[in-house]
Amino acid sequence: MKRFVVVKAVALAAAGLPALAWASETPLYQPAPAWVAAPPAVPATPVDELPPLVLLDFQKRIEGDRLTSYVHQRTRIASAEMLSQAATLTLPWAPDKGDLIVHGLTILRGDQRIDLLAKGQKFTVLRREQSLEQRELTGILTATLAVEGLEVGDQLDLRFSVTGRDPALGGRVQDVVALPALPLRIGAGRVRYLWSNDSAPKYKLLADGVVATPARKGDMTELSVALPLAKPKDMPEDAPARYRRPPLIEVASFADWADVSRTFVPLYKTDGLIAPGSALANEVAAIQKADATPIGRAQRALELVQDKIRYLAVGMDGGNYVPQTPAKTWEVRYGDCKAKTLMLLALLHAMGIEAEPVVASIGLGDAVPDRLPSAAAFNHVFVRATIGGQVLWLDGTGSNARLPDIHDTPGVGYVLPIRAAGATPILIETHPNARPIASVTIDADESGAVDLPSPVEVTMVAHGPMAAQLRAAKSQIGPKEQRELISTILQQAVGEGQFADGTITPDAATGDVVVRAKGWSTPAGASRTGGASARWVGRWAS
Repeated sequence: MKRFVVVKAVALAAAGLPALAWASETPLYQPAPAWVAAPPAVPATPVDELPPLVLLDFQKRIEGDRLTSYVHQRTRIASAEMLSQAATLTLPWAPDKGDLIVHGLTILRGDQRIDLLAKGQKFTVLRREQSLEQRELTGILTATLAVEGLEVGDQLDLRFSVTGRDPALGGRVQDVVALPALPLRIGAGRVRYLWSNDSAPKYKLLADGVVATPARKGDMTELSVALPLAKPKDMPEDAPARYRRPPLIEVASFADWADVSRTFVPLYKTDGLIAPGSALANEVAAIQKADATPIGRAQRALELVQDKIRYLAVGMDGGNYVPQTPAKTWEVRYGDCKAKTLMLLALLHAMGIEAEPVVASIGLGDAVPDRLPSAAAFNHVFVRATIGGQVLWLDGTGSNARLPDIHDTPGVGYVLPIRAAGATPILIETHPNARPIASVTIDADESGAVDLPSPVEVTMVAHGPMAAQLRAAKSQIGPKEQRELISTILQQAVGEGQFADGTITPDAATGDVVVRAKGWSTPAGASRTGGASARWVGRWAS
């Protein structure tokens, strides 16, 4: 899975560019744009004393809602191991958003400059999905090239650009770049932004001790940061995510958080999305007939979206921000967080329930207020509903939600409501879930010796996501694997022991799964007195 770290870093940088209009499905070969400046000077030291990453130069130009990202990377092939990894280049890009343009590929060998493009080497395009294990269809193409003639001691010099535009941003542009820092060694490095003086996008450096000031050069403004940065402060592993994020530079043309909020309102309008007499209209009618209470109806709508629509992210054809329609989602029976959110909103609105979408940042939710206002600060969307003055957080990408869980709060930190009037990030105040992930009852015969394991009968009732996982496992694995799974789970819940006669029994009505087994164990934390039977009841906390 790993390639040489520098090549991999550039590939990820290319893949992470903002979503942008339909372009070429093959790489273009053109000279570098005229606005590209000479790279920073590499230290005048013997070549064999340079770090493997000799040069890493990112230059980016903003023109209206169009972003062009130019990358110049030079790698020193310091060993045979590096040669085997670095000799294959991979450059991903999204053809429905922009172009991949190759400017140069050269081997530097002493005083020689071997122009590989002039010698006829070209990239081959692979159409493959690299994130299927995460249930994602990204639409990304990969241009790959096995470099011919590369030797240990050579320097491989690569220059390319990715262009693009994202109509979903409503004429705005955004970009986020992770800034390499020590102990990563770079001979010379830079991130450089360029924009016209009258466009003035906002920028923010999320890196301790780093200062960058835009400078006007004629009718253009330039912002530049030298790489690598100083080594970030060491942080404990359990420190909040906002203290452990990598150094970043963000650039965006959103005015503020309210502007971000308003931009996506058109994407989540539900008027007319459930046609009279349609299959979804029938589902709405069935829910209303089955439950007269708004909160019960909300739970049934959430259950429908979670259980009857499988998760699959589709990132091509505007899918980065644009959700597919509820009718399409119901037809294909799959969707990502955007599609599930829009479908859930449409169901709730059809039943007169107040609800709105909110965007969140999974993993960096507590850092949102520190970020530059842009859509790039978020990677997830779900529903905020209000029923009887109570706020409910409903996530269609979750699993096995039932009425007892309806008031549970997700630990995602700050979210941004999507509203026509605009909004600012709000913190979700969390509280303990209504139910543990599992309830465990142990009946033990303590009539034997106190220093020996006791015969036990264990009953574990799993709720919510854990129940969904067990239900899926039961349907997909054989009897032997089920016995091994039961033993593993019960040893985690009960303690060391030997278990047999195990069963996994789903309850369709409650969504729970009951695991039962007999065996020998010393229940964890139990007080051994001997001479009697005993029962322990425990909760496996979320």
